[in-house]
Amino acid sequence: MKNINSKVLAALVLAVFVLPVAVSAQSMTTAQLQAEIQQLEAQLQVLQQQLALTQGGSAAWCYTFNTNLSIGMTGLGVTALQTALQKDGESVMANGTFDDQTAAAVTGFQQKYASVVLTPNGLSNGTGYAGKATRAKLNSLFGCNGNNPIVPTPTSSSISIYPSAGPVGTVITLSSPFNVCGGTTAVVDCSPNRFNEYVFLQNGSVVGQGLPGIGNSASGGPEVQVPSSFAPGVYTLAAQNCLGKSCTTYPLAPFTITAATTPSAGISVISPNGGETLTQGQPFTIKWNPNGDPASYVGLNLANQSGVPILGIGNVPNTGSYVWNVPSTYSGNNFTMMVAGNSIATSAATFSIIPLTSGSTSNNALSISPTSGPAGTTIALTGSFSVCSGGVNPLDCSPNRFNQYVLLQNGVAVGGGLSSVGYAADGRSEVQIPASIAPGVYQFAVQNCLGISCTNYPQATFTVTGGTTLSVSANSAFPSGGVVTGSASVKIGSYVLSNPSSEAVIVQSVTIQGGPSASLFQNFKVMVNGVQFGNGYSVIANNTGAGISGSSLVILPKSSIAMDVYADVLTSDQPGSTNATGFMGCVAAGQSSNSAYSCNQAGGQTMAVATLVSGGHL
Repeated sequence: MKNINSKVLAALVLAVFVLPVAVSAQSMTTAQLQAEIQQLEAQLQVLQQQLALTQGGSAAWCYTFNTNLSIGMTGLGVTALQTALQKDGESVMANGTFDDQTAAAVTGFQQKYASVVLTPNGLSNGTGYAGKATRAKLNSLFGCNGNNPIVPTPTSSSISIYPSAGPVGTVITLSSPFNVCGGTTAVVDCSPNRFNEYVFLQNGSVVGQGLPGIGNSASGGPEVQVPSSFAPGVYTLAAQNCLGKSCTTYPLAPFTITAATTPSAGISVISPNGGETLTQGQPFTIKWNPNGDPASYVGLNLANQSGVPILGIGNVPNTGSYVWNVPSTYSGNNFTMMVAGNSIATSAATFSIIPLTSGSTSNNALSISPTSGPAGTTIALTGSFSVCSGGVNPLDCSPNRFNQYVLLQNGVAVGGGLSSVGYAADGRSEVQIPASIAPGVYQFAVQNCLGISCTNYPQATFTVTGGTTLSVSANSAFPSGGVVTGSASVKIGSYVLSNPSSEAVIVQSVTIQGGPSASLFQNFKVMVNGVQFGNGYSVIANNTGAGISGSSLVILPKSSIAMDVYADVLTSDQPGSTNATGFMGCVAAGQSSNSAYSCNQAGGQTMAVATLVSGGHL
């Protein structure tokens, strides 16, 4: 049997390794030839494993397809797919690369077995992607069963990588992890003292150190990164299993490290780089790429279309961006922006500056309050705006058009229209900054649209600050009546906590402030929906904060809760008006993002305290 296996092995070496190289070597480059040799060496290793398991003579070819395969993938898993397709009558070359020819062959295979591959999935035409249904049919025809366990799975032959080439720093994704505890591998490979890693081979030897892992892809396959210490060349990605310094390598697929392209040092302008429209008196973020320019500071120069500077801003940190308030002294359509450090760059084309009042006599009719705040902030509007006045086309007033409020950056609406949240106590309209808006400087504008064609009318500047704040306000439903001295567990304050974000927020603690008359009360506690939140306080000094930590209190997205403060009224209280509490702040976190949230301060309510008189009435 040993002699028979040796002869079979020799024949396989000749058929798989020698003949293809001899035929194609003259037409291949050195790098391509080396990659082909490494690919065939990996195939030979699997064939050796097959021979070791063959009993009673040679066995039929089989392969178990456990991994989805698609265009761009390489490796022996792809070679096995191409071999199976050949055996089923498709015209395809078994070269280990999933190319257009392979995709066409997969499509033909799917059409041939459409009743089990396509129809159950609602498809009438092949896709060229070897997914679950296609693999199931392949396995029914060519899969290895218990009577013919030729190819152990998972093995190096069932793993493909993507991409198959790239410079140092490239992230390589494996179709699945490599398991050294399966198939023909010795049991010792699974001992706790052994370790696995992925390495690069050249001429069968490990080059450098193990490749750093950076996690798993969305499909679950491990990802490794090509270290910067590797030189360009053709390598074989392999799994390595070690006990001490004794290691066994399992070749997976060839990978070519290409020469990196080093960008030339020098500043380049990102915006305005041509075609933009800037508005006088409004902020615009000038952006540039330092591209390795070593200057710590740059000069920004508004220039004409010939590149001659007409207005300069000096000593700007070379960070890549600067918020510029567009001057009202220049207008026209022939401006460029010049950024000067150790190198100098200018806009690729001209941009325009227009007056703030362009298109309407009502552009400054609205003011907003506040002018800054985090995402979720509610903005109150003062004044009115009409697109039907001034120089605007009367079409703006047609029934098919609509108005909305938006935030602009560099003249472009960001994040869609702002949601209306009703009216302030003084009757002003209110809109809310969406939770999705990132920190930065924006123009608050009125947008008038017909279909997808819109005109923007900037009104004011609003700065979205970092972080998110829960809105806290005194509860208007707080009772206005009085309390009597000596009363127990009286509601002395009530606050509404509102969550403006799109995620649930967990409140971990709140800080209640003792008001100017806090010493007239005792046994403070905080209640939410009739349940006590956290610990209580026997005494809170006047004008002093008391932190109360409780079990997690969840405020749902776009929702509010009422938080009530209760205390006992001392019998020594004197009749009159009193303010016992205030709200100083909170500690909270987003339930999904774990981002920190805070609370604004809110003043307490005033109540009347009286002594009990005849009849038990105040």
